[in-house]
Amino acid sequence: MTLHKGSSYSALAASLLLLVAGCVQEASPPEFAFQVTQLPAVGINGSLAPYLATGADATVVMSWVEPQGEGHALRFATLQNGVW
Repeated sequence: MTLHKGSSYSALAASLLLLVAGCVQEASPPEFAFQVTQLPAVGINGSLAPYLATGADATVVMSWVEPQGEGHALRFATLQNGVW
């Protein structure tokens, strides 16, 4: 049996991969210091393109597009004390 250079490199790489995989310990999931709270949606029926953003001062802003007359209007709201 003749080994080609490519074959020996592939075998070496596979061996190293198995060796490293056997040494890796499972990490425990990180603990988070925040709580997820569901908030009511803003906007009217037919609203499109909701987008959440945070300002430099950590203000949370939600924007969306809603139908208005023959066109559409861009609306936004800020979150203050858990209320839009």
